[in-house]
Amino acid sequence: MKIEVPHSALRSVQQAIKQLRLRHGPFYKLINSYRIYLYPSKKLSLFLIMISGTDVKVLDDAGVTQW
Repeated sequence: MKIEVPHSALRSVQQAIKQLRLRHGPFYKLINSYRIYLYPSKKLSLFLIMISGTDVKVLDDAGVTQW
């Protein structure tokens, strides 16, 4: 799953990644944000709930399981 995170929300996203122990790729720095690839996991749905209050864009949701 690819997400795009603004600079203001980066810290909360990093904390959620560390708390859930998600595997991720490198953080690609863009002009006003960062692009992060998260490897498929059962915890991605919970991760999206945890960061729902931030201004995070989901670019590709291939790893999120459907209920």
